[in-house]
Amino acid sequence: MVTGSEEGAALGSRSTLVHNLRSTMVAPLNLKGRPLGVIYLDSRAAKGIFTTDDIDILTALTNHVALSLETARTAQLELAVRAAQRERDLAETLRQAMTDLAANLEPGAVYRCLTATVARVLPVDTVILLYRGDDGDLTVVARSDTDAGPDGVPVEVDHTLADLLAATAPRHGTRDRQPPPLPGLLGTATGAWLAVPLVARDGHRGLVIAATTAERTFTDAETQIAAALISQGLVAIDNALLFQQIQDLAARDGLTNLFNRRHFFEIGRRHLGAAPPAERPVATIMVDIDHFKRVNDTYGHAVGDEVIREVAGRLSACLRASDLICRYGGEEFAVLLPDTAWSDAYRVAERLHATVAGQPVTTEAGNLAVTVSVGVAAPPELDGDLAAMLNQADDALYQAKRAGRNRVVAVQG
Repeated sequence: MVTGSEEGAALGSRSTLVHNLRSTMVAPLNLKGRPLGVIYLDSRAAKGIFTTDDIDILTALTNHVALSLETARTAQLELAVRAAQRERDLAETLRQAMTDLAANLEPGAVYRCLTATVARVLPVDTVILLYRGDDGDLTVVARSDTDAGPDGVPVEVDHTLADLLAATAPRHGTRDRQPPPLPGLLGTATGAWLAVPLVARDGHRGLVIAATTAERTFTDAETQIAAALISQGLVAIDNALLFQQIQDLAARDGLTNLFNRRHFFEIGRRHLGAAPPAERPVATIMVDIDHFKRVNDTYGHAVGDEVIREVAGRLSACLRASDLICRYGGEEFAVLLPDTAWSDAYRVAERLHATVAGQPVTTEAGNLAVTVSVGVAAPPELDGDLAAMLNQADDALYQAKRAGRNRVVAVQG
């Protein structure tokens, strides 16, 4: 449309008169017959009268503009689709991470799952989980690049680390502005790092540190994702620790805190199943407190409990971490000695006997002289039958009792 063109005035155009325009021109933006908009041009210049050539130029321009608009719109739509897909992928990753975390009821597995998930979601090379144990020490309990170092590495808390542990919100930094914490664990090539504290109702439990060699800055979105993920991870850690405590209570004798008989057999059979005695020697020991009924009848069951508890503690203190001991029943205890030949098992039995008899047991009724009878067996021919091995040690125990108690009797099988 041309108003006031070289062909003459277009009558009835009030806007032209009101705005003192010499000429106006409007062209539609169409793409494949679909209207996208219009382009409007006007001129107040004394010689600013549009010509038919201008119309042709504008028409050509509108075709290019329409195509450009459609191309830009398509590109914008593709970006939106990709962004939506990334959000869906991230949501699915987070959902799967929550499922994986909730499915693990062993603390170590939860630690490893959390570091692996953070490493998968964030653009990082290393994720380290520091956790404060019941003893108050801070240790590396898991890391995403497991080949870089073992779990359980103790960490010295310097000023920088103490600051991060006391924080209530995530912090991040870059190599040129804030040197990374724990350079010995993260490496000197760290370009950027993100630290998220593990804050629970009962205080600060530890810290998750994610690091990358790239020189970049973590975005607010990345920080929020990490914080949300680690918050859920802390819930999973609490659940796993609670489950472990419940399992531990179910596996232990309430009086002595030793394994109970059922759990002793579970662990013992698992060990024997891994390698039969023919390949790795195994010995069993049975221990019985002498004349325990007399203690109960004379001083009462409370004093009897004190005696059992003290004897259990002394026996346990004589054993290796790899050995198994349980309260077998009443005043009897059972011991499984992995990788122990008959001669070594006999020496262990003598040590158990001596540690009980060597010093009176202090009770509310006074100091009581307590002795034990001990039976030892190391029968390779039983081929990993724990019940049969214990029965043989029990036979040796009753030989000790029949011989007058307060002694060690061993059978080699």
